[in-house]
Amino acid sequence: MTKSIGVSGILQYFTFILYECTNYAYVLYMEIHKFMIFELQAELCQMMSNPKRVAIIELLSEAECSVGGLAKALNSSISAVSQHLRTMKDKGVVVNRKDAQTVYYRLKNPKLIEGCHIMRDILLEEMESQGRIARDYEEKATPTH
Repeated sequence: MTKSIGVSGILQYFTFILYECTNYAYVLYMEIHKFMIFELQAELCQMMSNPKRVAIIELLSEAECSVGGLAKALNSSISAVSQHLRTMKDKGVVVNRKDAQTVYYRLKNPKLIEGCHIMRDILLEEMESQGRIARDYEEKATPTH
């Protein structure tokens, strides 16, 4: 014997299906965005895998600086520092402003330096736990102007 569900039953069924599809779409949307943020984070970490770029971030945490000033502080050529800054600008890490013939750079988001300091603290703690002379390393690793 076939049971009649009526119009209200059909509406309940379609409401349930719509809810489930919407829920699934939302979960899928969140998974895609979670993956996208992981990809962006990996790209940022890859950009920061160069010690000169990490040093540039440290220098720019104190104040904006010209390409020439950064090159002098890093004991590098202006050309090499410019290439690093271009890569960093493309990844949204630094922004620049031009004043006559001089281009000044600064960090786009100061939170980046907090992340760098946290990573450095983790590395120093690990070095200390392995009996390495971590504090001497920290003093040598921090660039000065």
